[in-house]
Amino acid sequence: QYSAKEKTYNYHFYVSRQKHPLKDRFSVNIPYDIDQFNYQLAKDSLSVLLGTHDLKPLSSTGSKINNTVRTIYNIDLIKENDCDFTLIITGNGFLYNTVRIIVGTLAKIGLGQLPSDTFSQMLNSGKRNLGGMTYPPRGLFLMNVKYDNI
Repeated sequence: QYSAKEKTYNYHFYVSRQKHPLKDRFSVNIPYDIDQFNYQLAKDSLSVLLGTHDLKPLSSTGSKINNTVRTIYNIDLIKENDCDFTLIITGNGFLYNTVRIIVGTLAKIGLGQLPSDTFSQMLNSGKRNLGGMTYPPRGLFLMNVKYDNI
């Protein structure tokens, strides 16, 4: 776990007032009409997360990790169809619940409930409470891990 040089996670969610039982096992429902979700605004808000940052404001409290600086190499929000979305994020490591907090904040930005610069505000102030909720784990998948010399 600690010798990994790069990890890629996908997080699946869908925006729909109607819950879809077949999707709910591996995806999280955002219970709003799809026309209330501004995909482009949400996608554009992610760019500030690229690079090396102290991700403590994007993690759950109570962690005993001393070094909270991580590098995000790639982050993107893919629109799969009318209401299905996948966040793809690759970095040299992540703190506890970081991806789930990013998605919770991203959802609020896309719905217009948080300003588009929320991620910047969180990183600059170090305040976790500026962001959205921690989304459930069922949408999160570890897709790839890279190690040195493998």
